[in-house]
Amino acid sequence: MASFRRAWPVSALLFSVLTPVTPLPTLVAPAAAQAQTQAEPAQLWSDFAHYVLIARPQLAADAGEALLGVDPGVLLDTVEASRHSSTGNLFDRASGMDGVRGVAAQLRSKLESARLDRSRDPERIQKNIDLLDDGQRAYVNATRRLKAAGQYAAPQLLATLRDDNLSGLNPYVVRAMVEVGQPMVAPLSAALPDLEPTPQRQVSQVLAEIGYPYALASLQRVIENGDTDATVRMHAQRAFDQIAEETRLAPGQSAADLYLAVGVNAYEAGTDGGEPVGFDASKGQGLLWRFGRDIGLVPLEVPASVYADALARDAATTALSLNPELDAALSLFLAADLRAENNLGDSEMDPSRPSAWQPASYYALLAGPARLRDVLDTAITDADAPLALDAIDALSKTASIEALQPLVRALDYPDARVRFRAAEALARAMPEIGFDSDFRVVPVLAEAVRQTGEQTALVLGEDQATRNALADAVTSMGYTPIAAASLGDAAEPVRTAPGIDLIVVDGSADRVAAVVDQTAQDYKLAATPVVGRVSGPDQTALSVRYADNDRVTNYVGEATAQDLEAAASAAIERFSGDPIGAEEAEAKALAALALLKAIAAEPSVYDARDALPAMVAALGDGRDAVATAAADAVAQLDSPEAQAALAASALEALGDVQIAQLNALGVSANRFGNLISAEAGDALLELVRSSEGDLALAAAQAHGALSLPTSHAVELILEGR
Repeated sequence: MASFRRAWPVSALLFSVLTPVTPLPTLVAPAAAQAQTQAEPAQLWSDFAHYVLIARPQLAADAGEALLGVDPGVLLDTVEASRHSSTGNLFDRASGMDGVRGVAAQLRSKLESARLDRSRDPERIQKNIDLLDDGQRAYVNATRRLKAAGQYAAPQLLATLRDDNLSGLNPYVVRAMVEVGQPMVAPLSAALPDLEPTPQRQVSQVLAEIGYPYALASLQRVIENGDTDATVRMHAQRAFDQIAEETRLAPGQSAADLYLAVGVNAYEAGTDGGEPVGFDASKGQGLLWRFGRDIGLVPLEVPASVYADALARDAATTALSLNPELDAALSLFLAADLRAENNLGDSEMDPSRPSAWQPASYYALLAGPARLRDVLDTAITDADAPLALDAIDALSKTASIEALQPLVRALDYPDARVRFRAAEALARAMPEIGFDSDFRVVPVLAEAVRQTGEQTALVLGEDQATRNALADAVTSMGYTPIAAASLGDAAEPVRTAPGIDLIVVDGSADRVAAVVDQTAQDYKLAATPVVGRVSGPDQTALSVRYADNDRVTNYVGEATAQDLEAAASAAIERFSGDPIGAEEAEAKALAALALLKAIAAEPSVYDARDALPAMVAALGDGRDAVATAAADAVAQLDSPEAQAALAASALEALGDVQIAQLNALGVSANRFGNLISAEAGDALLELVRSSEGDLALAAAQAHGALSLPTSHAVELILEGR
């Protein structure tokens, strides 16, 4: 240390004499770094600032690390009392310095948090309110600190206005509220309708001068209330007109309409990732305000994950209290309540939702199909898969087929779960009268059957070399390719394939767009993501054209697996939602097969034969339950192709699956007669001859149901003598 001091220039010594209140920095050798933590906060802060300014990052970091262990309040007092109380430039300098950057960021965050906590401390807020009438300098300083407190100062400022014993402070409080500005709008708007006349008039004036349109709903509510004091109504109307003129509000809107608008804005902020009114980014939460004349203004701390929905739900509830017939407000309430339930973390609580309320699904069921259609439309527009599933579940339990028809839009939804659930709901209704896009239901069920089956890619390229290259690429990615020059050329292999999981198109923007538009009208291809391999200018054109269409992805690159795979993965992720695990996939496949079986057995507008390729593929599924369910479904189809496939699978299967499929073959034969070939009949006889036990019985039953020659029975009887 002595050698360090001797090395200081004269100018530095002179500076130390002129500024004796500032301790000289303490040089800390690496071996002595631990002792730094025992130093006084003032010395540590001085060291940190000095070493940042002379670019000694390691020494600054040592001091900064020690400061991180200092109590936040003590640290803030230390900084504010030092000659380095203005920290902005100091921390900016440190942020560009390796070695101290991270510590400086933590220290800066700690100081900012301490300043916020101090500004929001109720005692400090009250002291600042008491200083408002203590001269201009005191007013300016107090107002500056109240602005730092923001909405947290609202309860005490409003309480001062309501206290008759403090009426002398009222002009200063009103002025300070206006200077605090927008953060005051939400709490004051919450209190305004239920305030006493005098503070009601004063708050109306404050809201008018702040001029934020959020306040319009509360002002209109005061105006519409028949019990409002005439003078207050006049001031409220004047305030409303002033804000409305600045915001160009359409005339004639009721308070209920305006609360609905507030709720919609909050809901959209939650959708778009914006910060709704009243959100406190420093704490990662929002404040929802409540007011009672006995308790005053009270904030409810709502987690960030549901704050926008809590605001929207609260505004919708208020709108409904003013106009119970406002259907849009009920739809907003349902969407916000369901979305909040979906988004609330396991360890989080939402104090804004009354404990007496039933679960969100209860109100969704209670509201009925018309409002649920609104919720579903909102979910699809916002690409909110969990909300869409909620709406579909409620619709499927409450709606007739006429009310379910809006689910058709969900059959094209990017998330596979939503597509499946919509198809299930529409299939269960078993309509006998056709409706728009009814042909889409069965293919989506077929898609569910194939969730973990073989994947097929349709490759469209104008020249053979490109088609071959892209076919090789998709093969290496795990797809079975169907390569063709055009959709027309691929029509037959697409028809016989269990399904198409990916479409790859090589060519111009117009060629890709034509494929997208044509496949959108094809029930088997409409829900398949499309990847276009195009030039740079064409990629720009397609990106603009399909900006809102998650089904279409394009890339500029080679016809190789490396270049294609990234685009294909992005396309599937965008259009299929979160991956579906094995257990969920099997459950969906079984549910879809059960519905296809019912569709095949009962009259409706649906044709289960549209799913025949997927069902036939499922006969050989490695999941025993799926293979068995597929046989039960195929057995209901009046089709030689179906029965032949069932017989072929039953002859090759093993164990319990083989027995189940032989039984299903018997069911098919009983319903539709013998539709299999003579060769298949001979193979079945050989199985009867060579098997024992339950397998022999099942094979014999199928043989009999198929009305195969009775001579077969005679042969076996005689063989057994």
